Amino acid sequence: MCGTNDILFKSELVSTKEILIINLISFSSDDGKLVKIPHKFSLRTVPTTKIIGIPSAPTLAFRYMDSNLHQITHRPIVRILERRYPLTVTGYKYLNIGINVKLPSYVTIILRDSHGKEIPLSPDIWRELLEQKHVILSLLQYDENNRGIRAPMYVGNLTLRFGRINNLPILRLEISTARLSMSKSTVLNIFNLEYYVNRLISSLTAMTDNVDKKFSRLLAIAFTVTKSANMLKTMYDDESFDRNDILDCELIALVFGEY
Repeated sequence: MCGTNDILFKSELVSTKEILIINLISFSSDDGKLVKIPHKFSLRTVPTTKIIGIPSAPTLAFRYMDSNLHQITHRPIVRILERRYPLTVTGYKYLNIGINVKLPSYVTIILRDSHGKEIPLSPDIWRELLEQKHVILSLLQYDENNRGIRAPMYVGNLTLRFGRINNLPILRLEISTARLSMSKSTVLNIFNLEYYVNRLISSLTAMTDNVDKKFSRLLAIAFTVTKSANMLKTMYDDESFDRNDILDCELIALVFGEY
């Protein structure tokens, strides 16, 4: 039975020798009758011989291997050349920085805790936080002697809220999907990493074009593999693979290494 607000989804799998097409069709209920919504979405794999360009979201690349449907790259986010800096003595909170592997790839900074909560920061947001460093620290200092509620600050998509836990000042960072609270000492440790992070942003950003080229090449190789057990061997045996290149090694190990 369908209520008036129900929406149903029907999937159609169409398999040819070289191309798999997944069509998603949606329906709504109108006066007890199913009405097809006139939108059709398709996820397709394209044979290597017909590739004009690598898809911008490679996590939607599928291929039949071992008679089963596999995603060529099945992790939502893979980060390479990653560095981690602890922000607390116990390592409960830390800062990560690396290159997110997509097309195009990009540098991201992650504030994270041991429970998996993450606040991603783009290089632009990071620079804006540094510009507001003295304001943020002064507001935390202000809260040490005042119990009043401070107005939040906004930096891009990031909200900064100032408060207290156990009578100690804290800064809570919020985005639409996560929030992370930090003590004043943790915030100081973040700002103390300013020059390290800035240097890494510059170095990693200069490498993103090369990451895109290598990732595109590896995706093209992956599309030729029909047995999952042969994935890594096929890549290692390819004449373009350089065992002395850290980008080649990390891309293969972290993106394709589960096959």
